[in-house]
Amino acid sequence: MSGAQTVVGRRARRALLLHLAAAGVSLALALVFGWQGVAHPVTLIWGDFGDAWQNWWNGWWMGYALSQGHSPFFTHLLWHPDGVSLWLQTFGPLNALLTAVGRWLLPGFAGYNLLVLFHLAFGCYGGFVLAWGIIERAREARRLPERLPAPARFGAAMAGGATFGLSPYVWAHISTHLHLTSIGFVALFVHALLESRARPGWRWPVAAGLFALATALCGWYLIVDEAIIAGVVLAISVSDARRHGWEPVGRLALAGVGSAVLCLPLAIPTFIALHQPLAGAHSAWVFSADLWSFFVPAPVQALGTHFRAITTHFTGNAGENGGYLGYGALALAGLGLVAIRGRRLVALAVAGLAGLVLSLGPRLHVGGVVYGRTPLPYGWLAKALPVLNGLGCPVRFELPANLFLAAGVAAGIAWIAGRLFLRAAPAWVLAAAVVLAGAAVAGEYAPLGQPTRTLPAPTWLTALANDPRPWTMADLTGWTEPLWHQTLHHHPILGGYVSRRPRRLEQNLFFDPLLGDVYRQVLYGGQGVQDTDTLRGPDSLAAHQDHGVHTKLSPAEARAYLLDHWGVRYVLTHTAETPWLVSHYLGLTRVHEGDGLTLWEVRRRSVGAVAPVATFPSDEGGSASRRRVRAHPRFALVPAPFASPSSSGSATLPGPQRAWTRVLRGGGGRRTGVGVRGPIWRYRHCRKGLGAFRRPGCGVGCGFPGGPGGSGGVPSAHGVAR
Repeated sequence: MSGAQTVVGRRARRALLLHLAAAGVSLALALVFGWQGVAHPVTLIWGDFGDAWQNWWNGWWMGYALSQGHSPFFTHLLWHPDGVSLWLQTFGPLNALLTAVGRWLLPGFAGYNLLVLFHLAFGCYGGFVLAWGIIERAREARRLPERLPAPARFGAAMAGGATFGLSPYVWAHISTHLHLTSIGFVALFVHALLESRARPGWRWPVAAGLFALATALCGWYLIVDEAIIAGVVLAISVSDARRHGWEPVGRLALAGVGSAVLCLPLAIPTFIALHQPLAGAHSAWVFSADLWSFFVPAPVQALGTHFRAITTHFTGNAGENGGYLGYGALALAGLGLVAIRGRRLVALAVAGLAGLVLSLGPRLHVGGVVYGRTPLPYGWLAKALPVLNGLGCPVRFELPANLFLAAGVAAGIAWIAGRLFLRAAPAWVLAAAVVLAGAAVAGEYAPLGQPTRTLPAPTWLTALANDPRPWTMADLTGWTEPLWHQTLHHHPILGGYVSRRPRRLEQNLFFDPLLGDVYRQVLYGGQGVQDTDTLRGPDSLAAHQDHGVHTKLSPAEARAYLLDHWGVRYVLTHTAETPWLVSHYLGLTRVHEGDGLTLWEVRRRSVGAVAPVATFPSDEGGSASRRRVRAHPRFALVPAPFASPSSSGSATLPGPQRAWTRVLRGGGGRRTGVGVRGPIWRYRHCRKGLGAFRRPGCGVGCGFPGGPGGSGGVPSAHGVAR
């Protein structure tokens, strides 16, 4: 073996040992600061009552979809019967896949909890890699002593990694937003981007593209953070092109184009899904960073308990307020920026400042009060890029600032160690200085604690997974609990928590005459259904006679018809909240109870012979001559004169709303919007004297009159005159 090969092999072994040591220390830091999350890994999930259960469902759905040969980006099990796209879900295909593998290999919640722990450690490791690159480039430029001992450099880089991986931003999101804590890929992308600028060849641009793809598979907010940093690095490189040539700019462009191309298959369907009215997007006016939040410890920190009188006035919530920068980290990063004066640190500082400005949102927030009429840069950017309105949380764009702090803290500590080394300080003095500086930052960032939780899993609910019959569950237990219940019973549910969902799906459910008020109160009423006086119910539908509508249904038959329309066989509620609602208002029968849950069954009735019948005037003038036609909750049939281009009239239609009064206009084969409130009906065609209108979102399988899974097959587009 030649001498050159020996040197290369020795360097490779040293690099391998370096990264293994960094990974080990990162894991140790994650265990020290996040031990409460994995104290009971099998029985308790690392998270609170919110999005942790959404993350758990994502893993279950990924495994279910792959095992059944379905696309994981669309589910028919939520918002049944229409189904819903998951391109805008807090999905993170990579995290969902890893969660599915963990569910398969490990019992209980162990697989998911270890994934959260991995991301906590991975963030520290990614920050270490970036900081190590900053220190090594400073040594090459002789801004640090070339002979600075490796342990001192390692400790400085590890302190930078801990600054990034254990930042308040991470503690604010780790128990809920797994996609936002997958930040290790962001640090590795930025490291590859900076190396692409400094070193010739195509390997680093390719690595940057692969890390960008991995980031896109976790979350789009992180991609925006990477785009901010990449734009600043490219701008600085262009400004230096006269001195250093255009080759670095070309490599950066290659990295950017490669990243865009690799992310394009994920970006295109996401952008398409964003171009529709959505429900669930956060308001940028609320979820903006408060100016004080950068300088006041966050509620998720141990120090934050002393500042709650200030932080409780911030808009948004504690799960988003993680912008505290830390005075120790700011001091060390400022020292490193002034002492090292490297282009890399300057670029990261500018990108961090840009991220902080964007995180302030469209208007300035100070102490919970919104000031000024002139929009901030985020407001201008949102007008130029409406896609940002689908994200809606500018507070999350503060991550580039944490990345700069990681690199700056490492550079500052390395500079201090270098000054001590040049003064011939003993090795223990160097070690003490590095450890104390890193411990000061970590202590300032220390979290208050990690929430864990479990939910009941009754055996009778799990046993429903073995029921082969097609039916739907109406789960009235809240936002995210139905997702957990579905992983037990494996059947479709009405609604279901999806981060960004088409608004038409909510309208279809919320305007239902029987379940609409129920779901609105369950999801937006705070504590289940309490205000029973506001529930309308089917009684008015059963007895309504004016405007030409006659249903010929008793209240019990109307309830059965409306529940059967959705294919509902079971209703699940909290035992303490809704017994009167389900037993009297819905008229159901209790079949199981335990663990704080009650299962109610819909007793099937033969309602096909007494389906609601709408009677309309057979001529525009409203003479005594009348016709009666069948009506389906997804279809409206009206006499042709009402649907003609030259006439208009009013009619009351049974269906998703209680006695809808509509003004019918248009016709002649055009797709004409019909109605003055509620979901839009679309004109289909005119045949045999009847104009047929269909509500959007009714897919194949909407049976008549039984609904999904009911009897009667698919309804006719033009109906049958009687």
